[in-house]
Amino acid sequence: MDFLKRTLLILIELLQFLVVIDVVLSWIVHDRRHPLKRFFAQFTQPLYKPFRESIPPIGGVLDVAPLLVLLSLYLLRYIIVSFI
Repeated sequence: MDFLKRTLLILIELLQFLVVIDVVLSWIVHDRRHPLKRFFAQFTQPLYKPFRESIPPIGGVLDVAPLLVLLSLYLLRYIIVSFI
């Protein structure tokens, strides 16, 4: 059980890292075809999709999906640490 818990926590941390890097890249690299942007997008876009479908960008500009993904991952981490 401890192995499963550690594995899940490592996976969550990796996903959090990927989301943060994707957000920072979105501020720096504006070309969606850039290799780094495409690499991170293949991991993060599936995480963003449910949130983007239910919550449109604020003011048509501010995408809150990465923030909601990070909050969800932090909540999941809390649940794993507390109850498993």
